Amino acid sequence: MSSRPLPIATLNTSDYSTFVETITPINKVLNDAHRNVRTALATGGGADTVGATVDALGMRGLFDVIVTRNDVARGKPAPDIFLAAAQRLDVDPARVLVFEDGDEGLQAADAAGMDAIDVRPLRPTFGVDVTALEGRRTMRPVNPQS
Repeated sequence: MSSRPLPIATLNTSDYSTFVETITPINKVLNDAHRNVRTALATGGGADTVGATVDALGMRGLFDVIVTRNDVARGKPAPDIFLAAAQRLDVDPARVLVFEDGDEGLQAADAAGMDAIDVRPLRPTFGVDVTALEGRRTMRPVNPQS
């Protein structure tokens, strides 16, 4: 086995802009929302990666608060990351609307008492049971092409 790293392992944060892109409808919603309400990014990603990605996308200014896995003890599906974002925004969790692209995030939003919109295109849930969330505070799915 070669001791040389795989090419992906050699990427640094300055290369992110080449590989990342936004979900266009969410980008539009975020741009529109940020004019009228406070916004947060609550993500299971690490602070370094998230910071580089947000910068590469030119979106840092669209978030009043950024909360990453480095800021909380428990990640999704625990509600901690969403509750931390609400606390930093000084907003009641019941008044938060989460745009989420993962099953564990939908579970976390529900556990935090927040409404959530699933922003993924239709696809399987990879064995995670989210049926308990459907028809409750979680609206699923959203067609990202509309």
